[in-house]
Amino acid sequence: MKNTSKKLLNYRDACNYIKKKLMDALGPNLISIVIFGSYAMLVPSVDSDIDLLLIVKERNSDTEDIVRGFSVDFAFTYGRSISPIILSTDDVEKSIQAMDPIIIAIFWAHDILFDKERWFEKQMTTLQNKILSQKDEIKMKRGAMVWTKEDLKILQESIMRQGKQSQCC
Repeated sequence: MKNTSKKLLNYRDACNYIKKKLMDALGPNLISIVIFGSYAMLVPSVDSDIDLLLIVKERNSDTEDIVRGFSVDFAFTYGRSISPIILSTDDVEKSIQAMDPIIIAIFWAHDILFDKERWFEKQMTTLQNKILSQKDEIKMKRGAMVWTKEDLKILQESIMRQGKQSQCC
């Protein structure tokens, strides 16, 4: 009888693989690679996929074909699926202005693998300032966790004291 039990993913190795392959494949069009979801929240299961945000200068069918091919390659190599979201820099900026729920969810828990000229990090600072300036209380529920503006202020102070370090690469 074949053993079908899954092993935990070597996250650091997978991150390095994702970063190298996508940087090589997408070249100068690639702006940022960001993991979000259960891995970024540090609550993955053995069945968790990897939620991946790819930010590119220009989103087109070639980029989508490259990412689709990479997703298949990653699944064969690591036995995990990737759920990629491909956005242009314009898409991200519009999402921030609109306070799009997906970009807010990514804001609360993300792991940056690659960030050309700190572009994504700067966008997250813009979003953070926008969240903090809201008159209404913003709560973001992610699994069992509920984040509020007060949590964001505490996190901001902690990051300033310690300096943010990625758990990945």
